[in-house]
Amino acid sequence: MRTPSHDPGPDAAPRSPAYEEYEGTPLWAALGSALADLTTRQELVVGTAPHYVLGHLCQELAAKRAVQEAALRRVE
Repeated sequence: MRTPSHDPGPDAAPRSPAYEEYEGTPLWAALGSALADLTTRQELVVGTAPHYVLGHLCQELAAKRAVQEAALRRVE
């Protein structure tokens, strides 16, 4: 499974500490892969930093208890 690079580069907006808890989780990886696939195939255009999109999706799914707890644990 391919996962996108999460290095936004030197000109990107700063990362939000609110989403740090989701980085490195299986949920982040799964959503990141899906987002990368959709943008690569030009089926979706993201107008903001992918980090914010991924973070918001993770936060919303976690808040709505739409994912299992294991998906929210960081993989070391």
